[in-house]
Amino acid sequence: MSNLSKIKLIKGVKLNKQQTDTLYFSNITSQETFFISKSDPAFDKSDVSYQRTNGIIEYDRHAEDLKQFNYVMYQTDRNDKWYYAFIDDVKYINDNASQILFSVDYLQTYLFDVVRGNCLIEREHVSNDSIGQHTLDENLEVGEAVNDSFLFFQPLADLAIVLSATSLSDGSFVTASYNGVPSSLLYFGFNLNDTAGVNAKIIEYANASRLDALKNMYLVPKNIIKQPLVSGALISPSDKSNILTSTSHRPTDIDGYTPKNNKLFTYPYTFLKVSNASGANKVYKYELSSPSDRINFEAVGDINPNMSVLVYPVNYAGSFPNFDEGLTLANYPQCPFAGSDYQNWLSRTAVSNVATLSSSALAVGIGAITKNPIALTSGVIGAINTIGQFNERKLTPPVLRGAGSGAVNITRDLPAYPDGTIQTPIYYNMTLRNEKAKEIDEYLTKFGYKVNRLKTPNFNQRQQFTYIKTIENSLSGDVSNVVTDEWDRILKSGIRFWVNNDNIGDYSISNNTI
Repeated sequence: MSNLSKIKLIKGVKLNKQQTDTLYFSNITSQETFFISKSDPAFDKSDVSYQRTNGIIEYDRHAEDLKQFNYVMYQTDRNDKWYYAFIDDVKYINDNASQILFSVDYLQTYLFDVVRGNCLIEREHVSNDSIGQHTLDENLEVGEAVNDSFLFFQPLADLAIVLSATSLSDGSFVTASYNGVPSSLLYFGFNLNDTAGVNAKIIEYANASRLDALKNMYLVPKNIIKQPLVSGALISPSDKSNILTSTSHRPTDIDGYTPKNNKLFTYPYTFLKVSNASGANKVYKYELSSPSDRINFEAVGDINPNMSVLVYPVNYAGSFPNFDEGLTLANYPQCPFAGSDYQNWLSRTAVSNVATLSSSALAVGIGAITKNPIALTSGVIGAINTIGQFNERKLTPPVLRGAGSGAVNITRDLPAYPDGTIQTPIYYNMTLRNEKAKEIDEYLTKFGYKVNRLKTPNFNQRQQFTYIKTIENSLSGDVSNVVTDEWDRILKSGIRFWVNNDNIGDYSISNNTI
């Protein structure tokens, strides 16, 4: 049996013996002042007997008077240090005597005695909650992502018609580079709705008997062409493609919910999915972009038949530009076209046909004059054969040229692009569902982020409360092993340090970084 020199009974302190929540104090004075303020001076005692081993205080009051208290602070007759303890139970002895059973609160008692070294911290409320600072996987079920918003790579949406040829209609040709790619083909460009201009160009070649010089007709993004397009004119050679740009901005909420924890604006809770509108897509993480509130993209391409476009992020994952994270757009429609074989043949054989008809007419004339039946018959047959070729060619339908292939997405009619051309990347901002976002946000609000960092635990990193959970601890100080062992258990179990006793358990309050 020992004596306590001072004892104060405390009520209204929201601490529990399970040590899931406690109070943070910056110094001993503020700690003592707070707990004394929660005591009732009418129950202050001096020279009270207690059993150190069993944690029992003998108290000369009725048990019912003491059951309003849940905490106690005391000093021994050895020194003036305050000890803090949980009141576990109050036992009735008689009307004037009771026993208070207590358990030492090792954390509050030795809050300023235990020295914290570098500990391996598993979770904590971080001091810097900037978006992208903390991305370790929480191993939480995130459910199906939903599309928060979408947009198109608008500069790629406007298409043009390209008609390639091995020569001009007069037979001249040249080898040059187009968007940096050498080619002996010549390219005529047309606005997408200028089908009349395309027909006129095909007729021009047919009239010049060079229809076979036309090789392909296909669609390309109009803005990829380096020089401004003049519909119906030759596309000018160029040493490189136009570089087109587009930007996708990170959402500012999660399916209509604004989270308290900025980690929800990182993958896998928020991310960008980019589709090439042909079955392929890539996932991009905003936190890997600089700046992290957006991802900037560029696009380059060629104008050759079977052309393709490469869309790639810039200032992403440490690379500018980041071609390895690019997405290819291909399968632009190849457009079959028809030309008049009759007109092409007629233009090519005009001189020989006239000569043949003239020769046949002469033979008929000579046969009539000389009354030579052989000459007369030969001339008539020759004329008939030539005229027959005219009729046969004239009745032959136009010959189909070029290869035919299409992209079904080109046929879609979307309000954003009335012309129906959506052969362009589509940006989908993907987020958690509203319900799942709230669930995960509440979890992170209560238990902080997974960090797996080796450092000195900081019990005061937020305005209202700071959660700490460790894996391994380095604890020392002028205390017994019983104290450090208890601290080790508490920290490994995880505990929150609250600034204000009245707010303990209230997770709705703002808890921003300090």
